[in-house]
Amino acid sequence: MEDTQKIHPVIQAAIRFTHAVQESEEYRRYRESEKKTLESMECVMAVDRYMELRSRAAGGDMTGATLQKLQDAKDHLDHLPLMREMEEAKAAFQSLMDQAESILRFGIYGDSGDNEGCPGSCASCPGCGKK
Repeated sequence: MEDTQKIHPVIQAAIRFTHAVQESEEYRRYRESEKKTLESMECVMAVDRYMELRSRAAGGDMTGATLQKLQDAKDHLDHLPLMREMEEAKAAFQSLMDQAESILRFGIYGDSGDNEGCPGSCASCPGCGKK
């Protein structure tokens, strides 16, 4: 690898940031749950079925029967424990990334954008003006 002394400090910070993200509990939980889901034949088959039906509906097959099957397939996916676990882990990881983005945006531009990345605690917030 190239000597880190020659890498711009901002790039060095970005590299450290990616390492911190990869070491976070949120990232590890998300990746592990994703792996378990992909290894589950039940989950893979349920996703395939849902995608097949969604493709049919998008291709113009908008009959009531197809739409009902699509809804049933979606409901089935939503109730699979591994899928729920993965979606919860994904949401927690996305929340972490949104918070980091908000902090970066505030530090660079002086605002946190649309405040969707609010960390939820004013004590740890760089400031959005809301209390």
